[in-house]
Amino acid sequence: MHEYIEEVNSALKAQRDTYAQAQMVASDGVMEAANHALDRLNRLAALVRQYADGYRSESVHDDAQALDAEAQDAVDALLRRMRSDLGVTGSQPEGL
Repeated sequence: MHEYIEEVNSALKAQRDTYAQAQMVASDGVMEAANHALDRLNRLAALVRQYADGYRSESVHDDAQALDAEAQDAVDALLRRMRSDLGVTGSQPEGL
């Protein structure tokens, strides 16, 4: 499990770096959608850390699945907003 925590921490650091760069160029609407997505992703990362630290609840699996679905929906919404801001029209890529 320790290797997963290292991966999560590495991903969170990359997310912070990317977010800082995005703040300089992204529109307010994109940043709002990014904040929503990051909130869900950070909540999921916290759940992974708790699990790795030995915290087990009866609902941990259900909680993780729900947060994963919320995070995916939020990331999809962020991508749609980014495409809209860029004026990209037409069919959406698969998965959006």
